[in-house]
Amino acid sequence: MRRTPPVDTIPRPAPSYAALIARLRERQGPDADAAWLDRELEAAVRAKALLIVDVGMPDGSTRELVLEATGLGGGRLRGLDRGADVERTLPVRSIRAVRLADATTPG
Repeated sequence: MRRTPPVDTIPRPAPSYAALIARLRERQGPDADAAWLDRELEAAVRAKALLIVDVGMPDGSTRELVLEATGLGGGRLRGLDRGADVERTLPVRSIRAVRLADATTPG
């Protein structure tokens, strides 16, 4: 003898996670942005990518540097500034923006 369980004939609506997602996003703060930046910088270091980094200076101005990412650790990004032919070490908290440089970017 074989027993077959009864078939559920009433279709169930798909659950909506919109409210949960909204609550989670409300609680995201600057830590989420910092974690994202750390992950992106780690990937750039692994790839030895050429980056354009906007750095906030102590006087409130912003400076743009073109770096080949060489290391990340201790809250600092290290990279070779080909334009000045020096290795720079930048505090990650001072980095305002990062984007990939293309092959034609001077520096």
